[in-house]
Amino acid sequence: MPKPRPNYSSRLARPAVNAILRVAGLFAIVSSLVFAAEGADNSAPLHTVNGNFVTEWLMLGPFTLRDAQVDPLAGAGGEASVRPKAGESVSGQEAAALVWKRYTSPHDFVNLSAALGSTNNVVGYAYCEVESSEDREVVFDLLSYGQSKVWINGAPLALGRGGVSARGLGSAPVPLRKGRNSCLLKLSHSLDEWMFMLRLLPQNRAVIEGQVTDPAGT
Repeated sequence: MPKPRPNYSSRLARPAVNAILRVAGLFAIVSSLVFAAEGADNSAPLHTVNGNFVTEWLMLGPFTLRDAQVDPLAGAGGEASVRPKAGESVSGQEAAALVWKRYTSPHDFVNLSAALGSTNNVVGYAYCEVESSEDREVVFDLLSYGQSKVWINGAPLALGRGGVSARGLGSAPVPLRKGRNSCLLKLSHSLDEWMFMLRLLPQNRAVIEGQVTDPAGT
């Protein structure tokens, strides 16, 4: 009975198949890592002009008052130009590197002590972006427990002398452009509560139309 011939082709093919499987496995791992990185959302919270209080922000701080005098965001383009993302770090003269982090308040107001830590004589930042379907003007309502400054698309918003005074409400018309609009708040804290409330309202929010008639319908 003749001896079976060795299957040299299968012996030669096996290492090639194993190599292909190893490459495929590495490709799958790399693809999953790339997908996870792309899926991570580190962009700024985006809001619309709907009259609701803005409760989701990127937060940064606290900085000392000395740091606040020289624009702590100068290394990232400055307070008027900064467009932060979650995870980006900023260093002050007296503070260690601080990181922009996403914070969602469970209330209509934002408690900066809860978001950034309870410390006196400091400054913190809150950043978000506002989506508008067209160029238009809206009403900006801010209640701030402490001095504050506001920039919309890099332009300072005048809410009163020196910003908004303690326990004060500032209201002002704000021009928005079509698309995304940047909104940066700078909020100081001394010995009082450290919190704020913000909402954006359409200009025609209180328009009521109708016709008054007598009982006869005339």
